[in-house]
Amino acid sequence: MKINNGIVTSDKIKIIQHLIPKTNKEAYGYPMKTEYVTIHNTGNPNASALANSMYVDRNNGYVSWHFTVGKDEIYQELPINISAWHAGDGANGAGNRKSIGIEIAEVPGAEETAIKFVAELLEALNLSVDKIVPHKYWKSEKYPNGKNCPRLILPHWDKFIDNIKKEMSGNTNRDKVQKRFGFDNNTMLHLDKHPYPDALYNKLANIK
Repeated sequence: MKINNGIVTSDKIKIIQHLIPKTNKEAYGYPMKTEYVTIHNTGNPNASALANSMYVDRNNGYVSWHFTVGKDEIYQELPINISAWHAGDGANGAGNRKSIGIEIAEVPGAEETAIKFVAELLEALNLSVDKIVPHKYWKSEKYPNGKNCPRLILPHWDKFIDNIKKEMSGNTNRDKVQKRFGFDNNTMLHLDKHPYPDALYNKLANIK
């Protein structure tokens, strides 16, 4: 994963730049240094990631987020060095001002894609798993106990986090090997086909 002026690209996951038009001034917040990643569900069953991305493009109020996740695809809505209006805790709230907002579409496969994406994003930003929070974590006047969001993930939140941890541990040695030996992506895909890729990456990553 690469981050350039807030724009995120990846060789592993399809990230489509679908930025909110700058004419929608209310969608753009303040300069931001990320401290958290906030997880949302979109709240509209069966609406695709693209449909949600188009919705936020057209919304002229203080509503925005950074990424919309669907099955095998992600739409970037704002650069991650700009804050968004997604946590409901106001202009000075840490949810809005210090966290990346990730909306997960309520379609099959989106959560699995989000797990892979968040794991890679954390590694790129050098953030720990404990910096992932649900929207419910952020309190507001309207929701003093936090909003019931992400509504589909909250009932199994611990499993969601465990799956991100597994994804990160699975990626670590692979990434070390690619960086250490300078392998291109085609070479890595070839190594992935090894009968025991995890063992192979572990061995290569720990060569003295």
